[in-house]
Amino acid sequence: MALSFAEVSGCKKVWEEISRAQSGLAPPGADPGFHAVYGTPGLEDTEMTGDDATYRNQAYDNYMENSLLGDDVRQPPGGQYFPLPVVSRGSLDAIVQAFNENLMGAPGLSRDKIIAELCNNKFAYINNLLEVFTTCEDLEDVEGLQLLYQIFRSIFLLADAETLKHLLSPNKMMDVVGILEYDPEYYSTSTANGEVLLHRHRDFLKNKVEYKAVVPIDDSATLQKIHQNYWINYIKDVILPRTLDDGTLAALSHLIEKNNNDIALHFLTNSSGVSALRDVF
Repeated sequence: MALSFAEVSGCKKVWEEISRAQSGLAPPGADPGFHAVYGTPGLEDTEMTGDDATYRNQAYDNYMENSLLGDDVRQPPGGQYFPLPVVSRGSLDAIVQAFNENLMGAPGLSRDKIIAELCNNKFAYINNLLEVFTTCEDLEDVEGLQLLYQIFRSIFLLADAETLKHLLSPNKMMDVVGILEYDPEYYSTSTANGEVLLHRHRDFLKNKVEYKAVVPIDDSATLQKIHQNYWINYIKDVILPRTLDDGTLAALSHLIEKNNNDIALHFLTNSSGVSALRDVF
């Protein structure tokens, strides 16, 4: 199996986790349950029976429930969990740093914690970031817009299905695409006449793309899934082809597959839809 990573830090983090699991060494400050999960050095070949085996199984269950799989990941040893900074124009640098620290595997912020905070209160954190985007664009604050690009690129790389679904919803999609226009590698200002060089993805999606229905579809939810699939493929193939790693691509592909299943189900359960398809072929 081969994996690709958008950031070197992500590769380093995964490799360190693999190495630590293979060696059976606990991280600093780990509780005794860690050895129940990863094993104790020198005891890999020890056969456990009776009470010892029961204890290890119980310790494994407790550790997994309280540390690895629970919604509330434990605080890091020797420190406290610090949530993402409150959203404002002035805090964008700190938010970028928080996401970068997560990619580097720094203690205090974990992927699960960040996702939980992003999803809290009906994605209020993301919605607040989108409001800051509107303000920055109105003020032509290029620095703030490029910081927002870094933040939303990191959000995509979290590869969380529900978060991606929210970003690609009809009432959020164009703002998200607008943020992704401000990639620092491509956004620049011409020194000759001051003209801004910018990928106009929103203009293309709004004014150049035309949806042509092969068969009439009167269900708005099904139409939304068709449009969403196009947006996902556009982001994958045009906007972020160099940025997305295997995990994010898999999450986006899964969302497309789910939409395709729902679209097919619409036609299978709709007699007029089946007749329309038969007429086409």
